Amino acid sequence: MSEVSKKIDHTLMWPGVIVTGIIGLLLSLFPESGRAVVDTLFAILTHNFKWLFLMFGLFCVIFLATTLNSAAYTLSSQVTINLSGDEEPPRWNRTLWGIILGLLALGLLSTGALKAVQLSSIVVALPLIPVLLLMVFSLMKWLKEDYGEILKTNVQALPPEKIKPAV
Repeated sequence: MSEVSKKIDHTLMWPGVIVTGIIGLLLSLFPESGRAVVDTLFAILTHNFKWLFLMFGLFCVIFLATTLNSAAYTLSSQVTINLSGDEEPPRWNRTLWGIILGLLALGLLSTGALKAVQLSSIVVALPLIPVLLLMVFSLMKWLKEDYGEILKTNVQALPPEKIKPAV
């Protein structure tokens, strides 16, 4: 990573860390007036740091667009018949799925059915817990089979006399 990109990363990271820290501190100091604290902080930030909110909005739009695009691509790949591994689904199919997903999201937001979506995501995720547990056990079994000999030997990276005691 170049020095310029490191500087840009830190420049973009620190305002978010500072704002999050200030909000957490103020909410913990004044829990009874938390909403007023957040509203005041938001007013200060929008007055002084308009560029920060414009960048945040731009990043949200980019994130939404790429997420919607990948979902539409995945859905169109699944419904396209006789699609080999190196072929892409037709553009009209991806576009259609993008429009359907966008309309579905707009419909859910406009009708206030967000709570139903949250509940349905929990209900759909619950059956996946046993599958995830099986995957964890499978990973542990695989690691023991492939790397069990390494784990059995007591190899030390540093001899005990070179390990500095904790202060």
